[in-house]
Amino acid sequence: VRELLAKTIECCPTDLPVLLYLLCGKIGPAYEAVELGIGDKNIVDALVKGLGCSAASLNQKGEGADGDLGTAAQKAKGSQRTLNFGAKPNPLTSQQVLQGFRDVAACAGGKSMTQKIDIIRRLLMRCAKDGAEVKFLVRGLQTKLRCRLAEPTVLTALSQAFVQAP
Repeated sequence: VRELLAKTIECCPTDLPVLLYLLCGKIGPAYEAVELGIGDKNIVDALVKGLGCSAASLNQKGEGADGDLGTAAQKAKGSQRTLNFGAKPNPLTSQQVLQGFRDVAACAGGKSMTQKIDIIRRLLMRCAKDGAEVKFLVRGLQTKLRCRLAEPTVLTALSQAFVQAP
């Protein structure tokens, strides 16, 4: 984590706050008290619509990974068939992911869940087929990154990255 933060400070320091929010599983400052307001069932619905798989196949793919929906989504994305003729979508940036999460949190009203699922579906479609983007996107939506990072660990890594940065 320290190396990632040091590289971010060196290359694109404006992305540092965005990266810190994502690493800490947050979408904004604590005083805003903003939550995604989406559960696993809704994430599964978005995966079914975005990846063209069934909920049963997601459950089957996630069983070997301690019920990890992120790993199941990664496997489903890897086996997804598309008609894009080799064209790759533009890669997601950390700013786009955080903005997508904020857009999900901002949805309100009678059709808010449909809007949230559509935003998630669009993010899923932008993920690379062979990468871990889908896994961590889904885990971010669940606010369970499962990468053994707690906020104090991230803050310690951040301080070390500033000391290391040129």
